[in-house]
Amino acid sequence: MNAVFLVLCLALAWVNAEDAFEVPSLETISQEEVSGHKFQAEINQLMSLFVNSLYSNRDIFVRELVSNAADALDKIRYISLTDPASLGETPELSIRIKINPENRLIHIRDTGIGMTKDDMVNNLGSIAKSGTKEFVKKIEAGAEDLTQIGQFGVGFYSSFLVSEKVTVTSKNNADDQYIWESTMDESTAFSVAKDPRGNTLGRGTLITLHIRDDALEYLNVDNLRTLVQRYNQFLTFPIYIWESHEETVEVEEPVKEEKAEVEKAEVEKTKDGLEVEEKEKRRKRKKRRKWHKRSLRLLLYVF
Repeated sequence: MNAVFLVLCLALAWVNAEDAFEVPSLETISQEEVSGHKFQAEINQLMSLFVNSLYSNRDIFVRELVSNAADALDKIRYISLTDPASLGETPELSIRIKINPENRLIHIRDTGIGMTKDDMVNNLGSIAKSGTKEFVKKIEAGAEDLTQIGQFGVGFYSSFLVSEKVTVTSKNNADDQYIWESTMDESTAFSVAKDPRGNTLGRGTLITLHIRDDALEYLNVDNLRTLVQRYNQFLTFPIYIWESHEETVEVEEPVKEEKAEVEKAEVEKTKDGLEVEEKEKRRKRKKRRKWHKRSLRLLLYVF
């Protein structure tokens, strides 16, 4: 019962945190404050393969990004065992996914350990693990059974299988909030800048995928939900997904007093001779498309 109540409280709190999904743009930041960087040579080769879709199993980007988010949550949870204050004002350890079909965006947000500026440059610009060249050779040879792309340390770059631009916003306890960005057009380079909005995340990382023309099927919430459940069912952190739907609601329209008095004096009948049920108030039904508390659906949770 307590666990269910906790999940409900977290869900309601996250519903009101839509600003955590806002997408910053480096174009609005003075170029003097933006630092440009070049990818490591092996990443350039890998990015070329991903950008040109030479690796056709594009579904794996969901598994890799969600798995990376879970790793970040594991790290802050481990630190908090000896330093509870490290959780600060963001004690919940969760993953949220939100699709914005109108702007062709997919957001994946975690409250994990986050990254400093140096972490962004080092972790998202170079490959720490060995075996990358072997991975690239297998892709070039047409191998499709490369299900463990993450073991090569290149899981993050699978985001370019479906994205024309990737924006990463991250906040680590030891640094300010920073933005990392790279595009298909400039696939050999990336940029990093301090977020001019300040700390909007509290702690953790927000990855925003700007979806390509040939990957629009991933903007369907049902398709994405299926992939999350297929690939990430054994994670020990809750995964939430935003959903919106149309519902019919009743809206009361109060009638002005003078109009109500006139209506009382009139014979209120329809053309068929049926009495009109409403006198002092009129009720109308209309369709609304809106976000509400139930829109934040819990996909997976292991207690």
